[in-house]
Amino acid sequence: MRANSRDGVMVAGGPVLEAMESRLFLSATLDLVNGKASYVDSSSDVVTVKLSGGGSGVITFDGETAGGDASSMVVMPASAKSTLTITVKGPDKTTSLHELIVDGSLKSLRAAGVHLEGQAAAEIEDADSPACLTMGVVSGTSIVLGGLSLACVTLTGVSTSPVSLKLGTVSDSVIVAADTPVSLKAARWQGSSIEAAWYKTIHLKQTDPVAGSSIVANRSNARGVSIASLRVDGTFHGDVTAPGAIGSLKAHGLGGGAIAAGSLGKLAITGQKANAKKRIVANSGDVRTEISLSGLNVAAGKKTLGSARIAGTLAETMTVAGNAGTITMAHLRAALTVTGKATVKTRDTVSIFEPGDGAAGALSLGGGSVKGPKVSVKFSVPATFYAIEEAAVATADMFEGIFGNASATYWSRSGLARSTVRESTVIDGGSLTKRFATDGETFFDMTWRGSAAGVTAVTGLSYYYSDSIESDAIHIDMDLAIPSSLGFRQTVKTSGSASGSIEITEGGSRYSIVFAGLASSSLTLVGFEQVTTSQGGTFVAAKVHYDVTIAGSMTYEGTSMGKLTTTVTNTLWLAPELGIVQMKGALSASGAGKETYMMERA
Repeated sequence: MRANSRDGVMVAGGPVLEAMESRLFLSATLDLVNGKASYVDSSSDVVTVKLSGGGSGVITFDGETAGGDASSMVVMPASAKSTLTITVKGPDKTTSLHELIVDGSLKSLRAAGVHLEGQAAAEIEDADSPACLTMGVVSGTSIVLGGLSLACVTLTGVSTSPVSLKLGTVSDSVIVAADTPVSLKAARWQGSSIEAAWYKTIHLKQTDPVAGSSIVANRSNARGVSIASLRVDGTFHGDVTAPGAIGSLKAHGLGGGAIAAGSLGKLAITGQKANAKKRIVANSGDVRTEISLSGLNVAAGKKTLGSARIAGTLAETMTVAGNAGTITMAHLRAALTVTGKATVKTRDTVSIFEPGDGAAGALSLGGGSVKGPKVSVKFSVPATFYAIEEAAVATADMFEGIFGNASATYWSRSGLARSTVRESTVIDGGSLTKRFATDGETFFDMTWRGSAAGVTAVTGLSYYYSDSIESDAIHIDMDLAIPSSLGFRQTVKTSGSASGSIEITEGGSRYSIVFAGLASSSLTLVGFEQVTTSQGGTFVAAKVHYDVTIAGSMTYEGTSMGKLTTTVTNTLWLAPELGIVQMKGALSASGAGKETYMMERA
């Protein structure tokens, strides 16, 4: 049995197919007479073609008669002031055209009922056959088309003012106007791209998502603007590339791709409410498109990003080189970086401490302010904030680094008796004693328990009446746990037993008085703020109030010696990975007066 194909070889089990002889398919043509011609298309619409201002043209049909849908139209205008108008009247009021070639330039092309339609590949090995529009343009040329489908539009010529493109549905098409500024309006824009010198306006009107789009500006106008206005009545999926400024970008959402520009005046992602009657689906107003603003040609003191308002979630990276105005979003779930100053507002709980289980999003600013629920902080130094899932901050994250914070300076509030750190030692493999000098004669220690991961408790307090460990002193052991987390402006109180001794030297003899009582503490996360030390360090830190009160009875050899109350009030500023960068407080003890102190990171 022979195997055969269309070359005359037999297909197994089938008849012999002889090769087809070559055939010539004829095409009918219709000339423009006095600039006019008309025909009836395949839908019984009457199509009228009018070339004003002089010139000639010919219309080609795939058939032996001049009727049905035209495959090609070629016009040769007499001058750049000529206009081409194509009207369609009849049942559909639309007609399709595969090719429109203008051999020259037109002042206007008005063809609202004409759809340039290409042919998709019928089989895998076939190639698409795109429709084509080629024409020259001049300053202010106006083009109106009913739509583009699998089409390629090439506009040639150098124009000083924008060419107006008003289109219906544009799908799977390419528009190239490399040296020409453009104003574009389209009813729908799907899977299509446009390249132009720069844009005055782009308005894509549709209520469904725009998929796989590309908008490219090759340069900027005299004012440094590449796209003056970009508006999408829906969610924009695609890339936008502009070497200069984008004046404004407004859309219901950004659904993917990348936006790269020198600067952006105003970003407005509005979202949209559902409307069943209009078949409009709710849009939360998310940004899932990477945004990068280079700051190119932004003058000193000016903003790379004027403002941004995102109704939903920032879910993709946004990078701004330079300053920005106010950036408002519902939620942050990606990295937002502004190298200069900016104001950021969000409904997320934010913290300067990165949570151990990972942050929902990260915000890095060179300065400015951040506002969130119960948080409002202004700062002038670079700082990073994290959007956190819980409305609380882990104290381990706040106190992280305190065990390595040995380089510090201590002095009294008057500043008259400065000294270097008296003592900072790790004992028992998990406790840290820090000695605070209040003046030249008195000082005290606080003992913290924990590790490099953070403080878990305060376990001791000692108070010395002179600059000597052999002097009169109070030593109290206790166990006041630090809570695992703190909500903003939340106060957590703990208590526990306290015991120790009071060492007194009198008449050459040393007496040890036993103390027993209770200790209580109060820890409050006030918020975040910028703090500057006298050593010149500036930090964005958590402000925490931490107070300890110890009250009990004293006995000596079974005899009551009265009551003792000791109180320590502290305001601490804790910075990420550093722990305490500044602490101000006061200590008072029964019969010993009150001492104030300050600790700062050197």
